[in-house]
Amino acid sequence: MAVRRMVQLSTLAAGVQACNLLNAPTAQNGTKDALNGNFIDPACGTCVNEIRTPEEYHQKKTTLDLIIDVRTWHEYIGEFKIDNQATDWQCKSKPTVGDGYGKAMMEQQKCKMGHDVHMHFLEEQGPTDRTDRASAFKNADGHYTFSTATMKALADCYGDKLKTMKIGVSCYSGFRSRMFQNGMVKAGFTCGNIYNIGPGAQGLWRYDNSTFVKGAASKGLWSCPTNASASSTGNTSASSTASGSSASTETSSSATGLAGLGFTAAASMLLTLV
Repeated sequence: MAVRRMVQLSTLAAGVQACNLLNAPTAQNGTKDALNGNFIDPACGTCVNEIRTPEEYHQKKTTLDLIIDVRTWHEYIGEFKIDNQATDWQCKSKPTVGDGYGKAMMEQQKCKMGHDVHMHFLEEQGPTDRTDRASAFKNADGHYTFSTATMKALADCYGDKLKTMKIGVSCYSGFRSRMFQNGMVKAGFTCGNIYNIGPGAQGLWRYDNSTFVKGAASKGLWSCPTNASASSTGNTSASSTASGSSASTETSSSATGLAGLGFTAAASMLLTLV
């Protein structure tokens, strides 16, 4: 079963070319979108289980067994630095600043916010030379992807709880986390229990930044708990640690890395949610 899951992961959505979480095609009544309606572009993946608003996130967060953040380490801890391309590539990005959903509140804000206090940082789990420590990253071809080693680590950790674990996945704006969500489903988790947190850090920060912290003390790095049984008492199924560093470079993913989901860098830059 585990071998088949890894094969499924390696072929995941290779042909997808674009993903727009906001605007539905005209044929689908373009007034509906991922925030206010019930249509999500099929290009965003086969699993479309979405937490669409910050309000919904705060209502649901204590019912989830685990909430993971798949951004880079500097995004998670809120440390803004731009002197190392390998670790700081997300810090250098310049999301559009403005009013309203999908807009930044600060210049180059990705590494200035920190993280919602309920989220663990999911570090790349495989043998790797990545220094940004991200579990969702761009490969050498500019495609967002993840390693099979990370998915295997999650699947191996929770074992027979795969079908019942309730997990939220977050990034900056819902793009990387949607890709990762679909990977988790291919790894054996149940779509209806895996929630893409659509607003991401940018939406949650805009709504209420009092829930954000910087640094790694809370909740810190994800690690497989000694007793990996699912808990419904509010995101308590993983232990936290603030130590450790995983290696990695932005242009070379590990040998187990997947061919991306077809989400090219050019396509992602055209999205309101990046």
